[in-house]
Parts: sequence; structure tokens; C-alpha cells
Amino acid sequence: MRARRVFAVRLFAAALSALALASCARDTATALDLKVMFSGDGTIDQIEIQAITLNGDIVDLQGEPRLFPATARGALHSGDVLTFWFEATDAGKNAVVTAAGRRCGQVVTSAVTTSPARLIKDGTVMADLVFEVAATPACNGGGGAGGGAAGAGGGGRGGSAGASGQGGAAGAAGSGGAAGAAGAGGASGSAGAAGRGGAGGGGGAGGGGVAGRGGASGQAGAAGAAGRGGQGGGSAGAAGRGGASGQGGGSAGAAGRGGQGGSAGASIGCATQPVSITVMPSLPVFNSTCGYNTSTTGGYQHAWTGTDGSYYALVPTPVLLVDNGCGRCAQFTTGVGTVVTSVTATVVGDCGAQCGNSVMLSQPAYTVLAGPNNPPLLPSVGQTLTWRYVECPVPVASDGQPERIRASMRTGTDVTRANAVKFLGQRYGITSVRTILGGTTVDLQRGSDNFWSTPNNMSLVGQVTFMLTDTNNRTVNASVPIVLNEQITNAQFPVCP
Repeated sequence: MRARRVFAVRLFAAALSALALASCARDTATALDLKVMFSGDGTIDQIEIQAITLNGDIVDLQGEPRLFPATARGALHSGDVLTFWFEATDAGKNAVVTAAGRRCGQVVTSAVTTSPARLIKDGTVMADLVFEVAATPACNGGGGAGGGAAGAGGGGRGGSAGASGQGGAAGAAGSGGAAGAAGAGGASGSAGAAGRGGAGGGGGAGGGGVAGRGGASGQAGAAGAAGRGGQGGGSAGAAGRGGASGQGGGSAGAAGRGGQGGSAGASIGCATQPVSITVMPSLPVFNSTCGYNTSTTGGYQHAWTGTDGSYYALVPTPVLLVDNGCGRCAQFTTGVGTVVTSVTATVVGDCGAQCGNSVMLSQPAYTVLAGPNNPPLLPSVGQTLTWRYVECPVPVASDGQPERIRASMRTGTDVTRANAVKFLGQRYGITSVRTILGGTTVDLQRGSDNFWSTPNNMSLVGQVTFMLTDTNNRTVNASVPIVLNEQITNAQFPVCP
């Protein structure tokens, strides 16, 4: 019988008390074992933790591991166990975990939430984490040997007469690339599938998964640095957006942008303060007002939420403009009792008159929150629903660095068209764009189509450096040649501490 694998972590309720490392032994820890179970024909190679609550209070996951195992090494199996250790003082509290399954660096399952498990002091309780996994294709380069020997290592050059990668041996579970170039630990071999003419190769997907920062990080956070722009005030206020200026002093002091209150408001990963919202499902959208192009699977390119950008949001026009919303990621969280479910989506445009004051979510993202009953509007009776802006989960590029911001140019002699540039795939919202033209630093003006136009239709030529400032008032320099096809810049906004 195969021995079960245990992925153990030390995780303490940082939202409720200071983070500390355990000094107790494993068998005397206050622990929660999550037993992973699968149904369906697909596989996953990592588990992404999206949220943990204790008695309904969201635990701050900032700085904690979120992907298990940290680097994908092969398919996970039913019976694998993920263990979390808590403070002994958390005994008696109901722990609830929300997680999603990943494969080849992408989320491939809906978020699932465990039943509440009451922690016991110096003991371990168990909860099931059950994933429905649809059939998943082999990772890039993870195919078989194409009619030749073994196909080990997820690829290789294939055999002598492999027709379209068929007929190869089963593929030896990505065993290190022994037979063929660039195997590099390809995922799983997958019974020789996807050999594509016996060419295989290409390195597989091992490692390099999306970091997942800024997912379901917690709504308020522990006492810490004052929220952005705040000075003074309440004892544990969440540093959210839209704090009422000059209104500090309460126990939930609102250290919002420009506000005066909340001496201990903690900004988790530069997340804004959760606010109540109503949400409805969106019809498929193919021309986003923020200029995103659709992916082959119906999502949006360079939107890093969901599979191929399938988790996206449309917001009312005033919200899009005031919040510099294009390209920002928003986390939506529902609560019923102690059960909390979250999903993060990329804002790709406005919903015009269709949504009123509500937000529209793509059907895949909406389904995560709505569940099998799929009501036409959330929250349902007895349910809470909030949203806030969070860090976009920018994936890791092939060089081990975060994916860079994309830039697309527009040129025109008509001043109504103007010379302009559009940026997509950024970690946070963009508040301003500047560059140097004719020896003078100029500010570009954003239009309703998310293109930033030069003043007086000044020309953009050659290699131009743009100074981009994000919603956290941090600036990066993005250099790009002025050509009409999309370019990858050399810049990405840094993560928040």
C-alpha cells in the first residue's frame, strides 16, 4: 500500500494574535489535518490555499505558504494530507479552509470549502478537502515519447516512427528527463499523451507555479502599520479604500485613503477595506472596455485570475473611473455563519446600464460564490458579500521572474485617435503614466478605452520609457519599442510587504 504523503506547515492565526513559530512537537500540536480527496478524470499537482477562518474570523495569510507542495513534482492522490498547526489558544474554535486545485501552474478546479472542524488543544482533528477535477490535458512538454522508448521525463525527442505522439510507452511519470532533451521533470507523462509528432520536449511545467499572493488574505488583519494615508485613531482598523476623511477614533478606525483615523489599521498586501456589494452573473463579453482580448477558452489574455483569465469582473462606469479599475484584481467574499468562500477576479471593463450599482462576475467566478443553487443575485438571504481590491496573482515567467506588464501602441494623425499606449497584466491599478518627449516630462491622459494618449498628439517613436505609478504610489520604469504589435515591457510593480 502506498504510504500517504503529509504536507505539514506551521500556520498561526495572525489575524487574532502575533505570528510565532511553534515550539511544540508535531504530536502535541493543536492541528488540523486536511485529507485530500478527488473525483473526476483529471489530476492536480498543487493545492492553493485561498482562505482560512477561525470562528468566522479570516486568518491573515500574509507571508505564509499558500501552495502545497511549494513546487509541483507530480500528481497528488486521494489520501494525501495537508496539516496546519495552530496556537494552543485556538483550541475550541471552528476552523474552515477554502482551497483550489492547480495543475501546470494554473487553477483547474472551483474553490472548495471544508466543513467546520473544531480544534482541540494538543490534538489533531481532520476535515475532508474534496475536489471535482475535470479531465486535464498534459502540461506543455509533458507528452509521451511518440512511438519510441519510454518517454521518460515528460517529453524528449521521441522514437523513430511515432505518428502524432501515439503509440508511445506510458511515459514514466516525469522521471527526470532521462530519455530526451529538456525533460526537466515534466509532469506525470500522462500515458504518452500530447507527444505531437514525437517532438515532445520543451521542459514540462514542473516548478514555476503562480505565487497566488493576495488571494483570500483576510479582511482586516492584525494591528500593524497604519493604512495608506491614515494617521491616528482606532485600535484595529482595516486600512481600506474610501475611509471617511477626518473620522478616526473608533475601535474599527477606518484608516482609508486620505483619512485621519485608524492608528493600527493594517494594509494586507496593499488590499483595500472590504465593502458590501451586490453581484450578478455576466453574459459572455468579447470586447472589454479596458482593452483586453479574449483567450481561446473564453477568458481574457493577461488577466491572471482563473484558468486563462476566466475569472473577470465588470463594474459600474463611475467605479471604473474613480478607482482606476482597469486591470485591478478584486476579491469577493461571501459568508454564511462560519462558512466563508472567496474568489478573485480581474476588472476588464464596465457593465454600463446592465448592472446598476452591482458588479457583474463571469459565470465561472460567480459559480464559486453562488454554489449549486445559482441564484440570479448575491448575496442571498442570510448571506454577507463584500469586495475589496487585492494584489493580482501575477504568474512566474520562464526566467523565474514575475510576468512583465504588456504594452500596446496606437498611432494616428487624427487628434481624436491620438498617439497612445495601453498597459495590461499589471499587479495593481495604474494611476498615472508619464514619459519624456522633446526633452520634457509629460503626463499622458487615460481615455475611456484604457489607452493613455500623449498631449497635443505628440508622436511616440523609437524606444520609449514610460513611468508608471500604481495605486500604492510606487513607480516603475517600463521601456518598450514603439511598434504596433503588443510588446512585453521590462517592468512589473513590486509586491507589497
